[in-house]
Amino acid sequence: MKLIEMQDRLEQVQNRLSTIYETTNAISASLDYQILRADQIEFAMAGVLENINTTVREVGDLIEEAIKMRGVVESL
Repeated sequence: MKLIEMQDRLEQVQNRLSTIYETTNAISASLDYQILRADQIEFAMAGVLENINTTVREVGDLIEEAIKMRGVVESL
């Protein structure tokens, strides 16, 4: 993987983490003000969990790539 590709993937992870943060804050506020129904909160939480799972996988992949790159650089 090229450094540019890794940077792009890191930006995607950052964006996904921002989305998770913003969504959970919105869910928290909606619970405080009781403006969403339980089924709406359940739907939002399912999306948050899906984003968390995807992000964890992406971070794992990026760590593996970084380890490979480090090995290549150290061998030079």
